[in-house]
Amino acid sequence: MISWSDVLCLVLVGLINCQNSDQTYPNVTVTLRALHPSGFRAYISANADQTNNIVFNGILYENMEKARNSESDIGLLWGFATRKAHSEWLFEDHFVTLAVGTVIKYGIFIPDQHPNGASKNGRASLTLDGAEPDYKFFRVSYLVDPRTPGPNCLPTLTKVRGRTVCAGEVIFEDNFDTLREDLWQIEQYIPTDHPEHPFLSYQKLDTDRNVYVEDGILNIVPKLQEDLIRKYSSILTGSLDLSDGHRIKNVQNPHSAIIVRKILLEPVFKKFDGQKELASIIKIALAGGNREITANKLQLTLGVAAGGTSVFPDSFVTPHGRTKPWNNSDPKASLKFWQNRDSWYPSWTTPNLIVDYVKVVAL
Repeated sequence: MISWSDVLCLVLVGLINCQNSDQTYPNVTVTLRALHPSGFRAYISANADQTNNIVFNGILYENMEKARNSESDIGLLWGFATRKAHSEWLFEDHFVTLAVGTVIKYGIFIPDQHPNGASKNGRASLTLDGAEPDYKFFRVSYLVDPRTPGPNCLPTLTKVRGRTVCAGEVIFEDNFDTLREDLWQIEQYIPTDHPEHPFLSYQKLDTDRNVYVEDGILNIVPKLQEDLIRKYSSILTGSLDLSDGHRIKNVQNPHSAIIVRKILLEPVFKKFDGQKELASIIKIALAGGNREITANKLQLTLGVAAGGTSVFPDSFVTPHGRTKPWNNSDPKASLKFWQNRDSWYPSWTTPNLIVDYVKVVAL
């Protein structure tokens, strides 16, 4: 076992060790950039399809002489790189400040398998098996604008506020190991000014939740309002409190839940408004179908809707010969939708929207 004590691979309270192996080290090319006013990036091209882990290990020195003699280092650049495309990886450090003349002694470590973690005496350790990296030297000769595209950047129509992206680059990803409220916001409102006017309200329930993560899966569950308030009042005479100070009476709607990503890629909209066009809403599934999905405002919304006064034409007939029970121009369309629930509610055998992961990739 070879300990990286000479390069001090200390992560929080964990010490990382590496072992030699007979595996041939894959071809790796690296482009390093020191950013202005701070930050560092390593663009890595590696034939490493069998691993999800690539480690960048760098040591900082004031000049080349000290770097070659491995003496008096002034800092570290260490961490796991992120896969950006098929064989492209990116390691970033947003906080390090590099000066012209600084030298980085660096190596790229590709484990044979997933890291093995352990804990001893309250100290976490991480062991990686793989070929020892071939260390090289990089001298900072100038600082780069962080908005400059990467070395293998292909042009894309996708635009992201504040930075340049490349075709195939992963812009956002969530695997729903937990419901991250720093990324997602559960909306609560009745979409009376929504361009499609769906017949529902969006609510966040504290008990018998309709939005939750379980076993790495996001679940959005539509429920009938009638079932929720039956113990206390009728849907025709009761009231609905959406916790924002507005009480809406006599709501004849089922309800669901909608999740809006709070970290937006284009103009910020917290809710739908009358000016928002249908083309700016990403629909993962839509009755009637879209051959092309256009999104010129990449706000990502996940939700379950019901009915509506623009999605289904008045001439719509189900495969079982049933006609639509409301007209789009009827001011009581949602009421007629509710009154005909005996015809559509039995079809809600698996109404949940389940999402394994969300990944947004530049075109």
